[in-house]
Amino acid sequence: MKLGSKCLIANEYGNYVILSKEEYLKYTSQKPDKALFAKLEANDIIITKANRQRAINRYRDSKKQIFQGTSLHIIIPTRRCNLSCIYCHSPIAGANELQYDMQKKTAEKTVDFIFQSPAKNITIEYQGGEPLLNFNIIKETVLYAKKLAKSKRKLLKFTIVTNLAAMDEEKMLFLLKQEVWPCISLDGPKKLQDKNRPNSYKYIQKWAPLLQKKTNGMLSGICIITRESLKYSKEILEAYKKFGFKKIWIQPFHALGSAKKNYPRISYTAKDYIAFWKKTITHIIEKKIPLQEISSTFLLRKLIKKENPLYVDLQSPCGAVINQLAYEYDGSIYSCDEGRMVDSDIFKVGSVDMKYTDVVKSPESCSIIGMSVNDLLFCCKCAFKPFCGVCPVIAFASNKTPIPKPDNFECKILKAQFTFLLEKYHENPDYRRIFEEWISTKDL
Repeated sequence: MKLGSKCLIANEYGNYVILSKEEYLKYTSQKPDKALFAKLEANDIIITKANRQRAINRYRDSKKQIFQGTSLHIIIPTRRCNLSCIYCHSPIAGANELQYDMQKKTAEKTVDFIFQSPAKNITIEYQGGEPLLNFNIIKETVLYAKKLAKSKRKLLKFTIVTNLAAMDEEKMLFLLKQEVWPCISLDGPKKLQDKNRPNSYKYIQKWAPLLQKKTNGMLSGICIITRESLKYSKEILEAYKKFGFKKIWIQPFHALGSAKKNYPRISYTAKDYIAFWKKTITHIIEKKIPLQEISSTFLLRKLIKKENPLYVDLQSPCGAVINQLAYEYDGSIYSCDEGRMVDSDIFKVGSVDMKYTDVVKSPESCSIIGMSVNDLLFCCKCAFKPFCGVCPVIAFASNKTPIPKPDNFECKILKAQFTFLLEKYHENPDYRRIFEEWISTKDL
């Protein structure tokens, strides 16, 4: 694959080398000189006795997600929500529709199910709806999970994705005491925030500074990009600086949930998104803004550090079932968080009344895992295949088939991001220095 004036050669497990045109011609003609052979051997492009075991270990690490149990467990305490965001992916109910709340018995069964996973590290993430609307279930599951983690010798972590509209002093103190780390959606300045997430800026203004202070700056933020957001690259970064964020996770939205009906008026092309993303990354680096962009960090970890960060969207097979499961308010289990967001039960894999092994080994789970392997004809021709992944859920939402189409929206974005990051890393010392700082971050 061309990379500026040079060529990128990658193998199946994510080692790569950048060759000049002259080197590339020698490589393709299978007549490498001594220097080129040594370069290819050092990067495990050519396998010899000297690097065989290293290559085996590297390949195993690139697929390490399949050698451990499900570690990320997403609990939906309620489908109810008190906002009406225009890009919301989740199936939501009105704030007063109590029939969509998880009940105590179901919650206990959910935690019991989670701790059947053989994974040593367990992360429980609360999503919704707005999870704080069923706060009692959060309290009960946190305390119960901690007891099980101690008895089963698991390392346990909690996160919660919240819009802050139902936050109060009692909830905040409990979350902080129990180390349930909050994540919020901050889309930018007030004008943009309230357009994307009506009447939500006031809650960020009230709670974000306090949470930053109480968590020593650990409050994390997700920035979902709509068509309106494309106008506000610099202003979005200023909003993150204003509220003391150290990290920003820039993401496109997908045609799921409420976003599906609003898609025609808030969508954009992959080209539009990439132009915005490049402009934002460039501004962070060149203006020395103290913000780390998270999507770039995951990509760079695979490209530069040659590690598998277990980010579900950049794996083959993806993280559905084997790394992530989602638990609906009624105890239904889905392959992943996105799997519960389509107008179908195609990604439903069981319920909390079943055994963990029966769920993950079921025909439904195996089928979903198989569909997320990127050994597709069009993927096999791409140099970025070993760094990438495909999402059957997004494909199904877009095309009513879980098999992605060639050169789709997500594919175009990832190719452009990989190319930009590699070129900047290898050609610009300022970018390289910042990127290396980002990939050295231990906890995202």
